[in-house]
Amino acid sequence: EVGSGQIVVMTTGTTGRPKAVRYKWETLLRQVRETENTAERWLLLYPLNHFAALQVCLHVLVNAGTLVIPSAREHQSVCEAMRIHEVTSVSATPTFWRMFAGRISQKEAEQLSLEHITLGGEAVTGDILQRLGTLFPDATITHVYATTEIGSCFSVRDGRPGFPIEFLERSVGNVELKIKENELHVRSRHRMEEYAG
Repeated sequence: EVGSGQIVVMTTGTTGRPKAVRYKWETLLRQVRETENTAERWLLLYPLNHFAALQVCLHVLVNAGTLVIPSAREHQSVCEAMRIHEVTSVSATPTFWRMFAGRISQKEAEQLSLEHITLGGEAVTGDILQRLGTLFPDATITHVYATTEIGSCFSVRDGRPGFPIEFLERSVGNVELKIKENELHVRSRHRMEEYAG
């Protein structure tokens, strides 16, 4: 049962069966970064019932931007939506970006209006960061660290895979990080309420 002011979001099932997670709306809204740019046009590529899609939708709503949903997630439909609607920002998994970057030509890339590229949901490798930088030299490329259970943690824009080791020595974003018995432990101020069901 979902209480007043709450929402249930599904995990992706990366580490097992997908689970339902209960969040308070105000906790999700606290994770949204406000910008002055109401001209942002975000392309939505995540399933609507996942945390990343919810974050994109909330970002667009809070900042009075525009949300663009392609007719399909295959290359031609995505390129067409990005071009026709002059999409400025796209958030997707590294798997999507590898597929996209492997199929788009430099000429096609130059016809797009991308200013912000966000990767999340999986580990990012140096090759995809380099390829995206080559295709879209004027775009800001951001690797977002988040999970459904602990929310949006922090982001990195240094063009290298992983996050800086000094993040283990101080609070960063919404979290504190610690290595314990060769495992990364994360404490978040904006985490879920509980698993539902």
